[in-house]
Amino acid sequence: RIRFRPRMLRDVSVMDIRTKLLGTEISFPVGIAPTGFHQLAWPDGEKSTARAATAMNTCYIASTYSTCTLEEIAAAAPGGIRWFQLYIHRNRAVSQQLVQQAEALGFQGLVLTADLPYTGKRRDDIRNGFRLPPHMKLKNLEGAFEVCKMSPSFHSLLDPSVTWNDIYWLRSLTHLPIIVKGILTKEDAELAVSHGVQGIIVSNHGGRQLDGGPATVSEKTDV
Repeated sequence: RIRFRPRMLRDVSVMDIRTKLLGTEISFPVGIAPTGFHQLAWPDGEKSTARAATAMNTCYIASTYSTCTLEEIAAAAPGGIRWFQLYIHRNRAVSQQLVQQAEALGFQGLVLTADLPYTGKRRDDIRNGFRLPPHMKLKNLEGAFEVCKMSPSFHSLLDPSVTWNDIYWLRSLTHLPIIVKGILTKEDAELAVSHGVQGIIVSNHGGRQLDGGPATVSEKTDV
């Protein structure tokens, strides 16, 4: 179990929870992780999420599987702290285009999701017959893939051959700092450092990718 262990009789008359994220100051040490399909929750989707993050002066990581385009997200919150999350697809040209588009639009970081070579067997989604509503699109992939309904063949779009050497491929495409998301072991954290990434995100993909994996918080000390 994780608990707070407060220390007493400390001067807390002035408190400041600001911190820096890859050199950029944020107002508090909480950001918005990449998740897809925000229009399921609100009509403006990721545009509203970006505005909220900018208003709070913290980082928002926009997902490859956003229901708004990168252009719409950037225009909705000019001056915000925005990173772009990437899944590497079998069609590498699509991934390359997204990376370079994000950099051109002023996104300040590239987050590579490393823990999804295949989608997990998400039984709740299968049981519920989850599909995106017909009007809702994965805007950044329109014209590249037919993924709008999240069909069972969706996982076939992802490239399961991605390795640490692909960090060098990404570096050849962009000057953005590269952050690897999905790290759960110290061994992979060390590999991330040795391959020159600028940051890691300790994550188990919300527990939806490997049901026998550890809780993210339990691996913090080891990593």
